[in-house]
Amino acid sequence: MSRETCNDDLFARALQAVRSCLDAGQLAEAEQLCRAVLANAPELPEANYLLGCLALVLDRVEDALPFLERACVGEPARADYAQALAEARTQRLPEGREAAAAHLIELHKAGRFDDVERAARRLLARDPAFGFAWSALGSALLERGRGGRTELERAAELLPQDAAVFSNLALACRDGGDMAAARNASERALALAPGVASVRINASAVFHSLGDYEQARTHAEEAVCIQPGNVLAYINLGNALRELGRLQEAEDVYRSALQRAPGNSKLSIALGVALQRAGRLEEAVACFAAARQAPEDALEAQSQLLFLLNYLERPAAEVAVEVRRYADLLRARIAPARDWDVAPDPERALRVGLVSGDLRAHPVGYFSERILHGLKARGFELIAYRTGCVDDAEWGRIRDALAGWRDVPNVPDAVLFEVVRADRIDVLVDMAGHSALGRPELFARKPAPVQVAWLGYFASTGVEAIDYIVCDRQVLPPEDEARYVERPWRMGASYLCFTPPPGASAVGPLPMLENGHPTLGSFHALPKLGDRVLACWAKVMRALPQARLLCRAGQLKDEAQRQALRDRMAAAGIDVERVRLEGPLPREQYLDGYREVDLVLDAFPFPGGTTTAESLWMGVPVITLKGDNWIGRQGASLLSALGRPEWIAEDEDGYVAEVLALCRAPAELARIRAGLRDEMAASALCDAGRYAEEFGNGLRERWRAWCAEQRSAG
Repeated sequence: MSRETCNDDLFARALQAVRSCLDAGQLAEAEQLCRAVLANAPELPEANYLLGCLALVLDRVEDALPFLERACVGEPARADYAQALAEARTQRLPEGREAAAAHLIELHKAGRFDDVERAARRLLARDPAFGFAWSALGSALLERGRGGRTELERAAELLPQDAAVFSNLALACRDGGDMAAARNASERALALAPGVASVRINASAVFHSLGDYEQARTHAEEAVCIQPGNVLAYINLGNALRELGRLQEAEDVYRSALQRAPGNSKLSIALGVALQRAGRLEEAVACFAAARQAPEDALEAQSQLLFLLNYLERPAAEVAVEVRRYADLLRARIAPARDWDVAPDPERALRVGLVSGDLRAHPVGYFSERILHGLKARGFELIAYRTGCVDDAEWGRIRDALAGWRDVPNVPDAVLFEVVRADRIDVLVDMAGHSALGRPELFARKPAPVQVAWLGYFASTGVEAIDYIVCDRQVLPPEDEARYVERPWRMGASYLCFTPPPGASAVGPLPMLENGHPTLGSFHALPKLGDRVLACWAKVMRALPQARLLCRAGQLKDEAQRQALRDRMAAAGIDVERVRLEGPLPREQYLDGYREVDLVLDAFPFPGGTTTAESLWMGVPVITLKGDNWIGRQGASLLSALGRPEWIAEDEDGYVAEVLALCRAPAELARIRAGLRDEMAASALCDAGRYAEEFGNGLRERWRAWCAEQRSAG
C-alpha cells in the first residue's frame, strides 16, 4: 500500500469520526479532529467543508467563510459545498451601521426571521448600543411569537423618535397582556408618525384588543386612506365595524378589499364571520370553503366552518366528514406531546388548567362560576389561561376560585404549549372549542396528559388529542358516539348547571292578564332565526291573531339587520306590524325584558342555552323543539334537568300545539310563572353542589385512569 493511500484511509476515518462527533453534539471534539486533519492536508475539501459548517453552527461566520471557499475550490461540483458557502455569505455581517441595517431589512422582508435574530444578536455583541439592531431583534421575536418586549424597550431608549419601534412595542405589550403599556406605546407611535399606515394598522389592532372598537375603526380607516392597497388595513376596518354591529358596512369593506386582492383567504374568512353574524349562513359556508383551499389558512377556515355547521340542518354524516377533515388537517401539521413532567400519582392534588376567553359575563362564565368554586373547595388547584381578557364583575367572582391565571390573548399556540407544560398542568380543560377565542391547535399539541372539552362548544372538536367531552344522555346518546373523536363523559342530569344572575328583579305578573293578548318572545342571536324557524312561528301567529312577538338580539341594533329580518318575517307570513325588534341591553335591563313576555319560543336547530335558563329564572316557560344533534338537543337537556319534559316538542306540530295550549290557558300560565323560579332553584339545573361533586369525582377518575396506563406501560 502506498503512503498516499494510507493517508487517504486515515483521513477518511478521521472525517467519519468528525461526523460522529457532530451527530453527538460533541462540537469541541469535532473541531479538534478537523483541525488535526487540516494540519496535514490543508486543502482537503471535505475537512474544510466540515470545519466551515461547524463554524456556522457556532455562529462564527467570518471563520467559516475561508474554509467553505477552499472546499468549493477543491470540489466545485459539490452542491452542498456551494449551498453552505452561499448561506455563510448571506449571514456575513457588513461593516458600518447603515449597511448592517440594510442587511437586516433585507432579511426581514424575505421573512427570514431566524436569520434576522442571529444577525442582530451578532451585531449587538460587537455594538451593544446599535438601536436598529435591537429593533430588528425585537421585531423578529414578535413575528415568531417569542415576546420581543424587552428588546423593543431597549430600542425605544436608544431611538426615542422612531415610531416603528413604539408601534411594534405596542403589539409586544399587547401580546404579553399588558394592555395599559400597549395603549401608551401605541399613542406614542401615533404622536410620532400619524401618517404612516403601519402605525395606524398596529394601533387599530391594539385598540381592537382593548375592546375600543370605535378607535380601532378610526385608525383602520386612516390606514386605508394612507395606503389603499393594504389588505390588513381593510381587514382591521371590517373587523372593527363587525364588532360595532355595523355588519353591512363590514361586508362592504371586505368585498371592496377582495376586489383588490381576489382569493385572499384571510379576507374570505373575515367576510364569512360577518355573514354568519348577519344570519346569511349559506354565504358564510361558501366563504369558509373557499378560504380552506389556502394551506396557510386551511385550519382556521375549517374551524370556522365546524362552528357554523351547528346553525345548519346538515345530515349527520356530512358533519362527521367535516369533523374528520379537520382532524386530518391537524394530524398532518401538529404532533401531540407524548411525555409530561407530572407525577403519575393517582391520589395527589391536581392542577387543572382552564383555557377560555369567556370567563366573564358570558354563557361560559354563567354556567361555570359556581362549579369552579365547588372544585376549589374540593382541593383542585385551578389555573386559567385567558385567551380574551374582560375584567368585569363576573370575572371577579370567577377569579376568586382560581389559584392563578395567565392573560394570553395573543400568545401563539406553540408558545402557549410550552407555558402550559412548564406549569405542569395535569388536566387541561377546553372551554371554547371552535368558538371565537378557542385554541384547538393548542390542544392538538397536548400540553397536558389528560385533556377535556367542557362548555363553550357543543359538538365534536375534531381534536383527537382531547380525551373526553363532558355531555349528558340527552345531547350525546350512545348511538351518536361514532361521530365524536372524544370519549363521552356523561353527567347525571344535564351537562349544564346555571348560576342564577345576581341582582335579577322579582318575577313579574303574567303580561297577558293586563294586555289582553299573549306576548311571545325570542332573545336569540340573529343567526339562529332561520327560515324554518320563522315559518313555524308564522303558524303560531296565525293561530293567535291577537299575539305579539318581541325579538331582542345584539345584531338588531343595526337598522339594516332589523329591516332584513322584517323582510324575512314578511316572506314567511308573519305580520310585521305585530312584531317589535330591539337591540341589546345591559344584563339587568335585559332580564327585566322577560317581564314583558308570556312565553318564549325557542329557536332550532340551534336552540337557546343561556337565554333558556334566564327565561326560566324570570318565570317564563320555554317551548323547544328537540333536534338530532348535540346543539339541537340542548333545550331538551335543560328542560329535562328542570323536570319539564312536556315543554319539549318532538316535531313542529307538537311545538305549535304546546305554544297554543299554554297561551290559551292564562290562569295555568300565571300559576307556572309564579312558581317557576323556586322550581328551577330546587332542580338539578341549579344544583351546583351536586354538579361540582360529580365533576370533581370525574376528574379524579380520569386522572387515575391515566396513571394506571402509565403503570401498565412500564
